[in-house]
Amino acid sequence: MKYYNITEEPFALSGFQWLDQNHGLCRLPVNSLNLLSESIQNLAWHTSGGMVRFKTNSDRIRLKVKLKPCYLHPNMPMTALCGFDFYIGEGANKTFYGNIYPEYNTWEFEGEIGQRLDKTWREWTMYLPIYSGIDYIEIGLAEEAEVLPPTPFTIGKPIVYYGSSITQGACASRPGNTYTHTVSRWLDANFVNLGFSGSAKGEREMADIIASMNMGVFVMDYDYNAPDPRHLLNTHEPFFKIVRARQPEVPVVFVTAPYYHHPMDKNDYSERDERREIIYETFKRAKDAGDKNVYFIDGYEFFDPSIAHACTVDNVHPADIGMLYMAKKIYSVLEGILKK
Repeated sequence: MKYYNITEEPFALSGFQWLDQNHGLCRLPVNSLNLLSESIQNLAWHTSGGMVRFKTNSDRIRLKVKLKPCYLHPNMPMTALCGFDFYIGEGANKTFYGNIYPEYNTWEFEGEIGQRLDKTWREWTMYLPIYSGIDYIEIGLAEEAEVLPPTPFTIGKPIVYYGSSITQGACASRPGNTYTHTVSRWLDANFVNLGFSGSAKGEREMADIIASMNMGVFVMDYDYNAPDPRHLLNTHEPFFKIVRARQPEVPVVFVTAPYYHHPMDKNDYSERDERREIIYETFKRAKDAGDKNVYFIDGYEFFDPSIAHACTVDNVHPADIGMLYMAKKIYSVLEGILKK
């Protein structure tokens, strides 16, 4: 095998807008981390949304990886927390091929896929882990194989998602099944995942960072992480206005959490309704003020009521089927925006 650095050409690495200045796979600018909470300082190194794309005629692919040790969430498998998904195909025509992932509680490992492939040229997309960081990684191809750059994205200016653990990818069974990656495949679009588990609270410092980003669409989805409705009320519209002041034309999509009324749950849903109304009012005031680039997605509409009970792992975080329902709804809105 011949080994390569995934950050160097002809490999195309996306999901890390500050890669050149960070000298590592961090989703935020390292020189701004001290402005944010300790949890975000740690979660920013998780590689959710990271993609490596390339073409090769190698008949197999091997990884050598050293991960940053991470918390092993009891509601997610190692394939999601620490796994690497591989897809074959170009544009919007990508198909899951297989994955490489470590044994439980193992941070340094090697793995290989493709041992039965022929040496036909193929385009590969490798998705990086959802809930761990990477200290070291090399990708190995057959020694005699060649490697070329991938086909450019149809939509190159990235969609930027900001939100909670659900945005980060909990609880998909593997990276490729997160709603962000699914939408990206369907649109053949670049994106950056700024989902921070339990930690996206609409901080002004985060708004300033996002406002500085090069992006084609901004999806604002931190409902679940606001500690209470008052916090959401005090941060949601100000956060949007910071981004809008710097990016007057970028489309902004407001999303509420994927709530549903469990048929056996007699709890009061008034807080969920209040949160939804706060987010809707941010959208409505912007719309009424003449902003033509704002959109609203109601989280109550994500899951088909007849199967909503199967859409989550724990009545909060979507399972694969819940992620698929979210992807369908968000895709329908983003497709309309990006194909105008």
